[in-house]
Amino acid sequence: MKKSIIIIIFLLITVFIIAGDLPERKIKSLVLEYDRSAISAPANSQLDYFLQIPQWVEKINNTAQPGNKLTIYRRRISRILKQAAAVAEADQKTYLSALADDVKANNFKSSTALWVEYERPEVDIILLSSDSRDKKNLEFHILIKNKEFSEKAKQYSKILDKMLENIPKNQGAIAIEPGRISPISVLDIAYSTNPDRYTMLYPKTATLETKFRNRVLVFRNLLQARFDHIILPTAEKVLGNKKMMLVTFNSYLSNIIMHRLNHFTGPIFLEGQSEKVLTVKDELKKFFHSIEEIRADTAAIHNAKVLEVEKLIEKEELKNIAHTYVVTLLTELKFNPKSPRKEPALLIFNYLFKNDAILLDINTKKIRIQIEKFGSTVKKLLAKVSQIESQGNYAEAGLLMGKEKLTSPSDELKMIRKNLKKIPVQIKITGFKEKAR
Repeated sequence: MKKSIIIIIFLLITVFIIAGDLPERKIKSLVLEYDRSAISAPANSQLDYFLQIPQWVEKINNTAQPGNKLTIYRRRISRILKQAAAVAEADQKTYLSALADDVKANNFKSSTALWVEYERPEVDIILLSSDSRDKKNLEFHILIKNKEFSEKAKQYSKILDKMLENIPKNQGAIAIEPGRISPISVLDIAYSTNPDRYTMLYPKTATLETKFRNRVLVFRNLLQARFDHIILPTAEKVLGNKKMMLVTFNSYLSNIIMHRLNHFTGPIFLEGQSEKVLTVKDELKKFFHSIEEIRADTAAIHNAKVLEVEKLIEKEELKNIAHTYVVTLLTELKFNPKSPRKEPALLIFNYLFKNDAILLDINTKKIRIQIEKFGSTVKKLLAKVSQIESQGNYAEAGLLMGKEKLTSPSDELKMIRKNLKKIPVQIKITGFKEKAR
């Protein structure tokens, strides 16, 4: 009898805890809009062809057993791709023709190699075998190039050498060869079988003998949806109506582009320590991912000053970048901040707080960012992790990641999180539609 009562009490406590945590798991479902108004007439014709493909991809992915039906569906897709190729320009025509053959064979190696080589067109597609165990399934994306932000990413890439020079204690970092930097394209998703990734590295494994190892794709309209439904409401809660105006979508997207680029500003190999070629990743072992994410994040924010010096942003935007970044950190830490995946964000936030770069008013539950302190603190943390990477110092990496005050949610963070419970944790895309003109 006593045992039964104990079990019932335990279950009630568990339900209470879970129920109390449910608001943090709130998901916002929405239909994702894409804009085709800025693309040319030939690109619009291509898009019309591409939009015929999802129905056949879905039929393939929903077919339980391999057989004649799959062959018929693949041939339908192949036929549409050939029609799209007929109105495409030279490079994309070659790719689409190869893809039309590959989809019938369910082997996408040759078309993938072609895709990596050429400049991204106005309307693009990616079609490949799914990562799922069921290799008959297909992954498919229809993408519309955002010319404004793609050009911005290109301009940022051109000054990566200046960003490299701006990083403190960056010994051992190798000179950047621009031709081997993964180009970044900013795109709108018009359709996707997997619309829950804000960025995508494709091809996923850099095994192809091509000019570029792979390309980085950043999905603008998906990020816009996250900004509108998660970032901005968080900004209102933690900054208030006046300061939330400093949180902008341009800064949010720029921070993401800069983070991706600044992965190229760190050392890869360690020099002069032995006859054997040593990599930073091998030396830092289990700490490498967290240290590298901290370094890329802090380098991205620190190098915003380089963007201002090079007149790619206005000086006033530095405040926007700082405020947007801190709010983005809080959206990451809102749910399950103890997750190993969130260690980098948690350490950065706690480090900023510990050094008075962020202050919390316990009465209003609002935070204040001290810009000068923020800049110097980011630089100090960047110098620390850059030195760890440059030396391949496993012991120092362990000391930094092992500091409980930096890798455990603080009382202040717990207080902030309580104020964010009604804000969605993530968005779920239920469909796609053209934006009204």
